[in-house]
Amino acid sequence: PTLDALARNIPFAAYQICTVLDAKKKEIYYSLYRYSGEHADSPLQKQCPYQVVPPEKLVRQIDEKTIFLGDALSAYGNFISENLGELALFAPHALRFPRAGTVAEMGLTKLKAGEHLDVAFVEPIYIRESDAEMSLAAKRKKEH
Repeated sequence: PTLDALARNIPFAAYQICTVLDAKKKEIYYSLYRYSGEHADSPLQKQCPYQVVPPEKLVRQIDEKTIFLGDALSAYGNFISENLGELALFAPHALRFPRAGTVAEMGLTKLKAGEHLDVAFVEPIYIRESDAEMSLAAKRKKEH
């Protein structure tokens, strides 16, 4: 998942990491991560499920210093900074986007662990319904 790949752009941090992608419709896709130990070899662990929320809800959930990265910072970085003050730390611009090398490293780690994906069965992860699904549900609701 893109949110996981983004988090791994930060090789080690003592702070919580929040990856944010612009979900359009004035919402953000995000997840939170934390390194489980105090050294550079510590594994990175996801702290919550992938979510889609308005930026106002995201900032209400942050109560500690957090490193933010992802494309949603272009639209919402100032909002996050204004609302969180010193709790909001921002990754350098070059680390705010998915990197092929990071994704490759994630894949290599899975291969070494004996995990693999059959590309014929790989499916995207959808956090919310598509516009077409929402329109169809609304239409069906009107009909009943």
